[in-house]
Parts: sequence; C-alpha cells; structure tokens
Amino acid sequence: MTVETTEPKSGPIAALRRHYRETRPDHRPVPKALPLVVITVLAVAAFFLLDGRAAEMQGAWPDWIRGPARFLTDIGKSWWIILSTVLIIISGTLLHRLSASEARRRFGAGAIHVASYVLFTVAVAGLISNIVKRAIGRPRPELFGDHGLFTFNPFMHDSDFESFPSGHATTSGALWTALALLFPPLRWPLLIIGFYLALTRIFVGAHYPSDVMVGFGWGMWFAFFMAVVFARHGLVFRHDEGRLTKLG
Repeated sequence: MTVETTEPKSGPIAALRRHYRETRPDHRPVPKALPLVVITVLAVAAFFLLDGRAAEMQGAWPDWIRGPARFLTDIGKSWWIILSTVLIIISGTLLHRLSASEARRRFGAGAIHVASYVLFTVAVAGLISNIVKRAIGRPRPELFGDHGLFTFNPFMHDSDFESFPSGHATTSGALWTALALLFPPLRWPLLIIGFYLALTRIFVGAHYPSDVMVGFGWGMWFAFFMAVVFARHGLVFRHDEGRLTKLG
C-alpha cells in the first residue's frame, strides 16, 4: 500500500500564504480603539475650538506662512506617489527577471515589495478618504459664510462640498508614516514634514483643522495597518519581540 504525499505548492503567492499560516499564532491584533479615540478627541476639539477661527483667517494668514504653503501643498496629491511606485515596481520586476546577478535580483524583489507597500498604503487610504468625504459633504472654509460649520450635503458631486476629511492630509499621513516605518532613524523628521504638509491645507484655505486632523490621523493608522499586513506575510517588515521592525 502506498501513501500519496501532497507536494507543497510553489510560487510567490503560495509562499506568502504559507508564511501567514505558519506565523498566525504569533499575530497580535492591530490597535483600533485607542487610535480611534485619540483621532476623535482631536477632531472634536479642533471642530469646536479651531475650525471657526480658521474660517475667519481665510486669506488672512501672513505671507511667510501662506507663501510656502501654496508652493508645497500639492505635494499632498497622490498621483505622483502612485506613478512613482508603479514605475519602481515595473523596474524592479524587470531587474528581478532579467538580471544575471543574484544580488541584483534580490534588490529588484526588495524594491517591488517596498514600492507595493507604499502604493497600497497611499492609494487605498486615499480611496477610502475620498468616498467618506463625498458621503459627508462638508462645505469648504470658503463657504463658511453661507453654510457655517454644521452643514453637511452628502453626495453633492461638487468638490466645494468635500472638505471632511482632507484627502491631501490623508496622503501626507499615509506616505510620511510609511517612510517613517521604512527609515526608523528618520521617523521624527519625516513625521514632522508630513504634518506640516497636512497643515498647509489650512493655510491655503482648502480645509478646516478638523478635516486635517482626521485625514492625517487616518493616513497614519492605515500606514501602520498595512505594515502589519505585510509583516504577517513576510514582506518588508517583521514582528520582533512585539515590535514592528523593517526586515534587514
């Protein structure tokens, strides 16, 4: 009597699934309650304490604040990040498949993984943020005189009614937190840069402080969440004694 043995499936997808199954007992839940509470408290505080003041400052910020903000604010657009990461993925794929050097093939695979992490983080966080802002329909600060702070107009299909949360702030939170996780020694300078870029949306009059707080906080949390997902599949990050660290 012969016993048939099943060969383990090969290929990258099978390897990811196998790693996930083998490490599943060590998976820890992603923090949700505490970040939600912190973001909500900051948003409510900004809504009642800062949003009205920011509306009154529409067009009145000093030139030394407003000038750099106008110049830098569009860094928060996601198109250039998505395009750059897609180009890196294509280049990494070509290098991985065509290079005769094992070191270069490993470098190409690593570039694919890192770029994919940044791409999914920024694209998905931004997509969800855009859906939410359309569903809420908060008027932008330039309409404060007509609509005030407490008016909501869902699914107006008008960008003037898509203030909450800020898409630029979401992109900034997602991108710069992802970079902070990828380059831990530079985490604080990267996060400060990202937060300033999010604040420029207030200085140019495009968003209220609460829009920016929620957008940036959501982007930060989603970058961490995606890092955990990648770590569970053995990509880019790993769990090291309960801490999320970048693979060496």
